[in-house]
Amino acid sequence: MGTNASILLIDKKPGITSFAALRETKRCIDPKAGHIGTLDKFASGLLVVLTGSMTHLNQVFSELDKSYEATFRFGVETDTLDPDGTIVQRGEGIDPSRLEEVIRSQFLGEIDQTPPLYSAVHVGGERASKLMRRGKSVEMPHRTVTIHDFLVTEADAHTMKARITVSKGTYIRSIARDLAGAMGSCGMVTMLRRISLGPYSVDEAVGCDDREGLSAAFNRTGEYLLRLPHVGKMEVAYEDIRMMEHGKCSDRLVPVDGKRSISYGAVYAGGYLRWVVDLAKRRIICHVPEELHANG
Repeated sequence: MGTNASILLIDKKPGITSFAALRETKRCIDPKAGHIGTLDKFASGLLVVLTGSMTHLNQVFSELDKSYEATFRFGVETDTLDPDGTIVQRGEGIDPSRLEEVIRSQFLGEIDQTPPLYSAVHVGGERASKLMRRGKSVEMPHRTVTIHDFLVTEADAHTMKARITVSKGTYIRSIARDLAGAMGSCGMVTMLRRISLGPYSVDEAVGCDDREGLSAAFNRTGEYLLRLPHVGKMEVAYEDIRMMEHGKCSDRLVPVDGKRSISYGAVYAGGYLRWVVDLAKRRIICHVPEELHANG
């Protein structure tokens, strides 16, 4: 287990959990697999999936911005703020002519946001969603998040479609709730699709059940890793390869792609990706088995 190190781009379909979306990956690539950024069950779109020893690289991907296509419904709200919940509130529609002004003044840049009660946020060491389902009272902590872009593509009194780009930790369901509240109504998300995560697009992702596509994508791991601006391609001196194989980071890593201000090194030997190194700590955080011959 854990020998097939890879980075995969998967298009999750609606109606299944992010965990379930990895089922075929675990069967045909590696039983050790995880994803960056959970998508709600009703949502679809891009999951960046790490397998084998690449699962140690969560920290490398953790700060990436995310873009979504979303549909908001005004005048109705569920307890989960999505179509899977129970209706808890009804109200009037909104005045769509005010949307642009309200978004520009209150929903761009840094904002204070309260995550949904039904979410993966931990409260007292346990997920808020689990506490809610047991009937416990939950007080959600506020957090500062950033909305980089908010483009409304269609809107009327009861429905709005938009493309939204946000920082990590931002909940689109909370934006729907809070935007509706700012417009004097209530609201929820009825459709959500993640279209990008950092430099990765859903347009290049493969279906979560596409075994052939997953196997082909396996060979793009080096390319995907080096797309990250804070990861640079490096080579190690031949005489230090054995040291690296035994888990000790060489002091003679040579940058070869001209990137500046990098935090992590994708270290190649013999033309193949072999290690990922945390440069600040001079520590190997991922070892790619030599026999795998990951491309890039």
